[in-house]
Amino acid sequence: VYTSTENFFDSQQFRFFSAKQYNERKSHNPFVNVAYFYTKDSGLSVDDRINILKSNFDKRLETEEQLWSGDDLITKNIKEDVKIYPNERLAYTEITMDIAIEEMTWNPKEAIYSFQLPEGSVATSLSLWVNGVERKGILTTKEKAQKAYTQIVGIEARDPSLMQWREGNRVVVRVFPVSYDLPRTFKCGFTTPLKVENDKLKYQSLNIKGPNISNAETLSRLQISGNEKFDSDKNFELKNNFYINESKGLDKWEAFLPIGNSTYSSSFIWKDNLYEINPIESGNSSFIPSEIVLDLDSNWSLEEIKKIVNLSKNKFAVIINNKKEEINSANYETVFTQFENLQYSLLPLYILSENSLIITKSGSYSANFEELQASEFLNKIKSGTKQKQLKAINISSEINPFWQTIKEQKYVEFIQADLENALKLVKNNQFLSLTTDENRVNIEPAGISIHKKEKLEKLSSNGSNHIYRMYAFGKVLEEQVTIQNDSLAVNKYVTLAQDANIVTPITSLIVLETDEDYTKHGIEKNIDTLGNASINNDGAVPE
Repeated sequence: VYTSTENFFDSQQFRFFSAKQYNERKSHNPFVNVAYFYTKDSGLSVDDRINILKSNFDKRLETEEQLWSGDDLITKNIKEDVKIYPNERLAYTEITMDIAIEEMTWNPKEAIYSFQLPEGSVATSLSLWVNGVERKGILTTKEKAQKAYTQIVGIEARDPSLMQWREGNRVVVRVFPVSYDLPRTFKCGFTTPLKVENDKLKYQSLNIKGPNISNAETLSRLQISGNEKFDSDKNFELKNNFYINESKGLDKWEAFLPIGNSTYSSSFIWKDNLYEINPIESGNSSFIPSEIVLDLDSNWSLEEIKKIVNLSKNKFAVIINNKKEEINSANYETVFTQFENLQYSLLPLYILSENSLIITKSGSYSANFEELQASEFLNKIKSGTKQKQLKAINISSEINPFWQTIKEQKYVEFIQADLENALKLVKNNQFLSLTTDENRVNIEPAGISIHKKEKLEKLSSNGSNHIYRMYAFGKVLEEQVTIQNDSLAVNKYVTLAQDANIVTPITSLIVLETDEDYTKHGIEKNIDTLGNASINNDGAVPE
């Protein structure tokens, strides 16, 4: 983000002659400029440097493709509307943003926001206000949405908004144009599983990044279906049947609720099928690993490693420079010094023996498949991992983008367990397997599964439409690897995503200025679908 003497007049040095870009205003800092004279060239390409910023410093938003500058934008107001359904172990979060520019500028601006979602969450609504009227998003294939947005923003410089899926539970929303005379308002919604933690249900707020959010006037409004009691690390006051908090910026917060007794009686009927919440089914099966590999980094503590390597009958290994080395009760402290400064590791799964067990402790940062796309490492992961029948236990409650994709795309059989339960599994030569079948989707954070059944005459919905949205999202994620080169299968799952109005690896939500724009770009309005989710409408009737 700094210019040096030799390229002082090239303010776009990170943007040209590169497949990637870094969207931050360049500045001239005299101290940094002096430092350039004493610094050897890293030898890294611009693309590599940007990938390091993305994966190691959480700078993915700053590297999103930008058709127009986003300089000088501010987020003026935020409304955070949350409705929690304890009986379904689900929540719906609706975020409304007002974007503005405080000083007159020559060109219109493009605003880009990043929403980091809790595991298992899915984007289910998008709206943009055009000439004072709310226009709701229409779901289409990611290719059609991207093409329409690029044409209208890049060439015609008119109104659209676009919501896209990104690896690692992230969603990006774009809004154009924003100017001094034309502030904008957009709204987006996300369906989220409540996490089971210490015999309670936990709601986690969204981690949002965008133009100058920290000074926005924020109104947080919380509703609990069934008026269940809750605890939160955010201070809410009860006003007019809503829990209200007014603040500045958008700090992360959590709410905790008791686990109720009615979860498994919740269901939703859609198009002659019943979608019913059931307990997640799992069982311990016998598993004697050929080797046990510890995937170490700075998230681990010495005490955790000690407890594992003290399991006397087992041998453990680590991978150092693509070679296996033994780790045991005598050398674990010395071995850990080679890992303790790593934010994350990228374990070369393809060199492990068949039927190996991996124990990892994931943080929130890592490179993802997108950033590793051109690497030999990723090619070997894709071609040399699945046939090895590997299993992995994550002893963290978090999961980073690398392991998230490994899990979603079933390169290994992956579970999360605390250290105590992981030790029991290893000691007893067992592994916890989740029951799966064609008509079942497991929502692991919430400890539930959603079953699809044929509707019987007397049954009726007693749950929200978010049950079906979560089922559809699970099915698309399950199949995305096998459908990529199968156009018939892609069409089948695009139709499923449109039915539930969910943003996925193969679909996006887009708002265009006029109905003619949709026709022109071959985007059909969603008819007979659930449509955009809404904080005020959680029943079966489509919008």
